[in-house]
Amino acid sequence: MSVLTIAQNIAREVGFTAPTSLVGSADETAIQLLQLITTETTDLSNGVISGQTSPMNFNWQALVKRATFTFVSSQEAYSLPADFKDFIQKTIWNYSIRRPLISPITAEEFEIQKNYLISSGIDKMIYIYNNQIHVVPAPTSTDTINYEYTTTYIFQSSLGVGQTSIQADTDVCSINEYLVQLGAKVRYLITKSLINPENFSASFEYQNYVAAVQRAILKDGFGQKSPISINSRRNAYWLGASTQDSNYPAS
Repeated sequence: MSVLTIAQNIAREVGFTAPTSLVGSADETAIQLLQLITTETTDLSNGVISGQTSPMNFNWQALVKRATFTFVSSQEAYSLPADFKDFIQKTIWNYSIRRPLISPITAEEFEIQKNYLISSGIDKMIYIYNNQIHVVPAPTSTDTINYEYTTTYIFQSSLGVGQTSIQADTDVCSINEYLVQLGAKVRYLITKSLINPENFSASFEYQNYVAAVQRAILKDGFGQKSPISINSRRNAYWLGASTQDSNYPAS
């Protein structure tokens, strides 16, 4: 469903004349709907439900990407992807030696490691600044590093090319378009005073929107809850990572 279709659906549901175009239009309704769709998509991609102050601790799977880079001996800094937004915590691993990189670390911890007496070690730490990944201690190998991150490309062209903004009427939202339509509709009703701004959370439209977002989260890949374990191993993340590195017993 294109952004123009979303805008037309909202206008028809509310009782206004549906715009024939959005991008570059001088029509007041088109201009307003374009901005509301942009704002709603941005908020949802950031885990924010309109009207609520606490963001969701949730990443839409459509916005999660994988990236890789290779260590260069003695090189500390490595470039981030052009569409990088946030790291998915605990996903950055050294695939060559099958160990995690310790992340995230604070600015203070980064400086301590850079100036520490120990300048090498099997485990590396990462710190992000100046749009680069900084690795300490500096690598001495050419290992392959993989990680997951969320993208800033919250829109796509009709050909599937990622974008940070709406550039054409045929563009689509990277996340669930129906949720964007419901949320933008609530915003539109409020701006037109068709919903009381002081009590909009009690309206059917808003409650329907929130319920739809919550249902979508449960169905989205990252919304699934981890199964309850009946044994004492509560943190599987470190089970393999804490095994002995070398000098295994012969028997």
